[in-house]
Amino acid sequence: MPGIIMDAANASGPGRETTRHDVLQGAVSNTSLPSQNNGNYSNGPAHTKDATKPTNPSLDDSLPPELVHISQGFFPLGQLINRAAQQCWNDLTDLIAELADPQTTALNSSSHAASAATANGKYPSSQSADHAQKKLRILEFAQSKRADFIKILVLSQWSRRAADVSKLIDIQAFIRMRYDCYNGAILSIGEMKRDLIRAQTANPDLAVALEVLSTGKVAAMNECSFIPPKPLTPKMMLKTLRKINKAIRTRLVLHDQIPAAFTNYVVHDGRVTFKVPTEFEVDLSIAQEDRSSQFFFVDIRFLFSPSPPKPTGRLLDELDNRVNAMLMHSGLTGCFNLLHNLVLSNKITILFHQAIELARGPWLDTLRVEVLHRTLVVQYWINRPRPKSWIEIGIKSGRRKIQIQDCSTPASPLLGLRWMRDGKEVQSKYIKFDLELLSTEAILRSVIALHVSYLLQSTYVGLSQGRLYASGALSVSLQTSMTEPGDCFLDVQLTKGRDLRVMIEPVSGTIIFRSTPLLLNRHDMDRSSEKPVVDDILFRISRLRSAAAVDEVESLSSAFGWQTVNSRDIRGEDLRRIFPANTLRSILFFRKSWERNWGVAYTCSMDGDHWWVVELRTPSSQKGPLSPQSARMVTGRYGGSPHRLNYGSFGQLDHALSGVLAIHANARCLSDLHGIHHFPSLPSLVLGPHLHVPNIFIRFRTVSLPPALQISPPIANNGKPPIKDTIRLSFRGIDPSSQCAVMIAYGYFSREIKGISLLAVRLDRSVAFQPNGRAFAMRFLTPVGQPVIIQLLARLQQLERIISTLEILKRKSLKPLSLTLTRVRFAYAAEGNARASINFNYHEQAVLSGIDSITRLSKQAPLMILRTTMDFHPQSPHRRIKESLTATLNGTLRPRTFTCIDTVLQLLIVTLPVLKALDHISIDPHADLPGNSRLQIISRSSKIFHLRYPSVRYRFCIYAALRRDRVVWVLRDFTSPAEKDTREPLEEKLRETIYNARRDGWQGMGNGALADSESVGALLSTLHGVMTDYLSSVTGIPVRGGGASGGGTLPDGEKPVHNNFAGKDTDNKSKTQSGQAGMTGLQGHPGSMGWTKGLAAARQTTDNSDIGMAGHAPSDPGAMKQKLMSAQNKDNRNIAARPAVNGNSKGISNGNGMAFITID
Repeated sequence: MPGIIMDAANASGPGRETTRHDVLQGAVSNTSLPSQNNGNYSNGPAHTKDATKPTNPSLDDSLPPELVHISQGFFPLGQLINRAAQQCWNDLTDLIAELADPQTTALNSSSHAASAATANGKYPSSQSADHAQKKLRILEFAQSKRADFIKILVLSQWSRRAADVSKLIDIQAFIRMRYDCYNGAILSIGEMKRDLIRAQTANPDLAVALEVLSTGKVAAMNECSFIPPKPLTPKMMLKTLRKINKAIRTRLVLHDQIPAAFTNYVVHDGRVTFKVPTEFEVDLSIAQEDRSSQFFFVDIRFLFSPSPPKPTGRLLDELDNRVNAMLMHSGLTGCFNLLHNLVLSNKITILFHQAIELARGPWLDTLRVEVLHRTLVVQYWINRPRPKSWIEIGIKSGRRKIQIQDCSTPASPLLGLRWMRDGKEVQSKYIKFDLELLSTEAILRSVIALHVSYLLQSTYVGLSQGRLYASGALSVSLQTSMTEPGDCFLDVQLTKGRDLRVMIEPVSGTIIFRSTPLLLNRHDMDRSSEKPVVDDILFRISRLRSAAAVDEVESLSSAFGWQTVNSRDIRGEDLRRIFPANTLRSILFFRKSWERNWGVAYTCSMDGDHWWVVELRTPSSQKGPLSPQSARMVTGRYGGSPHRLNYGSFGQLDHALSGVLAIHANARCLSDLHGIHHFPSLPSLVLGPHLHVPNIFIRFRTVSLPPALQISPPIANNGKPPIKDTIRLSFRGIDPSSQCAVMIAYGYFSREIKGISLLAVRLDRSVAFQPNGRAFAMRFLTPVGQPVIIQLLARLQQLERIISTLEILKRKSLKPLSLTLTRVRFAYAAEGNARASINFNYHEQAVLSGIDSITRLSKQAPLMILRTTMDFHPQSPHRRIKESLTATLNGTLRPRTFTCIDTVLQLLIVTLPVLKALDHISIDPHADLPGNSRLQIISRSSKIFHLRYPSVRYRFCIYAALRRDRVVWVLRDFTSPAEKDTREPLEEKLRETIYNARRDGWQGMGNGALADSESVGALLSTLHGVMTDYLSSVTGIPVRGGGASGGGTLPDGEKPVHNNFAGKDTDNKSKTQSGQAGMTGLQGHPGSMGWTKGLAAARQTTDNSDIGMAGHAPSDPGAMKQKLMSAQNKDNRNIAARPAVNGNSKGISNGNGMAFITID
């Protein structure tokens, strides 16, 4: 048995001989030689008689010949033992030499230190660890050799029992030889029988021969002479071909099973042509019209190039026989499979010959080509000391995963490609594998192009992961190709002016570096041979590029007025402390127009070149060094200027750095003001793409501001604030004249403010509004590095007051004329002189630029103190109550709220008719000029007016009151009883004309009169007419414009408006006259009487005869009256001021059941 190890030449054991006697006892000799030795041993023939033993000739003749003993492949066991012992000795010698080497011992002990622990869990010392490691190595060696010798022992024991197996081998060999002889005999007999066919001769038919010889014919055979067919005409041939075409079409459509690859066919000229793209065209035809008859092969044409020539001669006959046989047994499917496999094998052969030509020609010593089982293997770049790469072109089954599960689905084999890149299989779908135009070189170039692209792509990814190239400071570009490796390269930008191109040679795979232009070597002086090559190159490149970058920045910065901070002004260790540890070089700059405590720095490292905003601590002494406090990187992921530095790009960089410094100063101020939220944070304020300066988004809410940052008094706005809580602060360049930073704050209104842009045009250039009234912008000029946050907060609060005032004006239907942050002009009537303005005067002594944010927050004083004033047109009727309105506006008569403006605006509307009437009656009757010596008008408040006639000592008071949710004017006579008793005619006239009279819009009440707002002018004109008539009768001087009838006229010739003041109540709607806009809101509206909140302020400015107004007007008229009555009863300060009506208290009646309530 081949492989069995025997002890010696005898299988039965050492020193034992097999004799003829053993054969007789049933033992088969194992010492016989093969048949080719003719039965002879090396020492003599196999049947040599033993001289010491008797022989039996008769027995020898009767025995069959001995079996041939098989001894090929047997090896001596002693040789194996010798070799094992020698190998053990060699390994032991190597182990001893290795353990004696101290360096190897130390290396092995350090590599296994993690796993070599003592039994107690403690790591041994270095000396004991070395000994333990040596013992472990010896133990492992002994165990391995012991296992080898155990195997040899097992083989030795088995070989001693191998005699029986050897006998079986001999018997099996004998049986096989006999089986071959039987088959050979049968084959010989068959060949002999086939050869004897030619020697057979038929028996002669003598009877037929005699008949033929005698008669010349055979009676048993009918004479059927052959009639040749008529020659076919072209018409008949065409008809026949058409008939064949029809039969073929019918069979293909109805009967035959066509494989999927044969679906593209054409029937023509009595044949059908099946076309398989990129493979072949085959012509088949039929010989019978029977649908079960087979197709026959006609012709074949190959559709790929290069292709073998068209088969002819014997090759064509062989192909014709094979195809027809396949058509007979398997039909069209078998025909396709045969031709398809033939084409696939042919293509592989063609690709193999092309690969051999490449390996012997231009790709010499770079390719290795093999063919294994119809699979072409081409290995490229065989000289590279890396994992091997190759391609395999072979035949795939064509069955997909879904088809593998469904075995019934037929699958067609196809020519496939497998790519092994660096020992690993990768996808090959991008390889250019043209099955029609076969080219091994094109396939190789496509594979190598993809391989090169992969290597360069991996390099590109590795470079892009670094900060220097990922931030965009330096560029790296990759160009790849799927067909041409020469078009694949990687361009790396070492600096802005130095580039490197990396390429890989396609044939040999050699890496090529090509740099342009030549680098400057004046900075490359420190070349160390002790460092590794890669580390030394990286170090030298980093020093070279950092030095070149700093020189470039210094030369450009001086041209733009930047000053470099030298080592005498700042310590180098302090500057290095605020920058990262990998910074190679750094330089600090500042400008004279910047704040002294701010500067910018430029740093270079392999992670990128960056610009930093540095905050400096001013030294205590003027000559002391600067101390850097903090530094923030502002170039971010874009690494400064996106282009190569020149005068143009550095100018843009100068602009951007000035802007980001100004933004950082404001952000630092916001960080110190802990109560104001802003976004982004300081570390996130970096330059964007194209050196875009970032913006700061500030959350502004007046109510959440610290008290030290609010304007006093604060705005009591219970509704939605007019300004949205997000303000964007942006840098918009440097002012050329002042070299200050232009900061713009953008904000949005929470609601549309219509017409605000037209009101603010050309009045305040620091504020601008969108035409649609949705947004605004504020402009600030400040030195670079000085924050504008305090000014911004002040302006935003001012704008809130302006917007709130503007909304109140629109709510009152008053027309605003213009506005600024400190003034609002408006018209409250149609007359040209009905113009007023509200001025917001801010006391700015609390705004000190020298105070930092922390100190400002610690102070209790507000940011600004507000004092509001009002101005009127020189001829406005309200000029006589200006001070009273100002006092009401500032809330000096009650706790201040923002509704003071609402109250004042309502007072302007309510008091306009009475003030116009007072202006009219105060005109001198002799000169038509203001000023009447017979009448004195005293404005005790904005709601109470006294009329005095000094010559007769008569006093009247007219004041506003509420009656049925409407504002009415009450006229009271405050003349002393003694004076009345002496002027009975005048009293009679007053009672007749006023006190007991009833006119349209007003009526008398016994001791006074009640008039609505539209008719109060007629009442005053009637009163003044009665008094002037009486004075004229007493003095004898007539007066124009007045008469005893009391029919005085209103200003501009207006007539009194007659309203129904009888017991019947009308629809409670007042008629609004021209010039009295806003009065319609006083009736029937839940908030129409809100202006009365500030009317009680007049009570603090009047004497005991004054009557004030107070209280809110509820939406329910009954509730309003009840509230006002209760407020009237609580305040008895004005009872003593009315001596003529002591019995009437504050409820006044005219005897007709009509009552009214005074407004306190």
